[in-house]
Amino acid sequence: IVIGLYDSMAGVDTSKLVFWLNSDTFPDHSKLSWTYHSKRDTIYFIFAPRAFDYRYAQGDTIYVNVSICDTPDYCGPNCGDYLFRFFIGELHSCERFPNPFTPNADGVNDYVQFYYPDFFLEAGEILIFDSHERLVKRISVPTGGAAKVAARWDGTDEDGNPLPPGLYVYIITVRGELVCEGTVTLAR
Repeated sequence: IVIGLYDSMAGVDTSKLVFWLNSDTFPDHSKLSWTYHSKRDTIYFIFAPRAFDYRYAQGDTIYVNVSICDTPDYCGPNCGDYLFRFFIGELHSCERFPNPFTPNADGVNDYVQFYYPDFFLEAGEILIFDSHERLVKRISVPTGGAAKVAARWDGTDEDGNPLPPGLYVYIITVRGELVCEGTVTLAR
């Protein structure tokens, strides 16, 4: 985690820095790395979670609060509190499972789940085609937590009608670029 702090008039008082990670406070700055960029008059502090025995999994959200003051010459310090949010993206390749899937409302393999690179960070579109190359389903996938539920196909067409068993071709696009393609088998 790298955060830049600057005050164009008075400079930053690093002795007043208080750093919170989620709800833990880190007043001990000895494990924070500092870098000063003179052209920008900016102090960058670098927090390496492993130095504090923190581990984060893909998909986690990290909240960082920073409290900092400046160093004015003729008045009291101006202080500010800032909140930053970092999202640890999940690493996905092009995936779809189960294959085959059996949408028969028995609660087992009733839909096929799709994943693609930068799944939670990039909105995408899944296009499903039948064996005659006709588009039978278009699925819009938003960013964030709703992506996982949206990126499912239950074997129905655009009108919600069940499609016949068979082999279907899918393509996944992000920002108009093809990122994944393959086949999936619908069995009933």
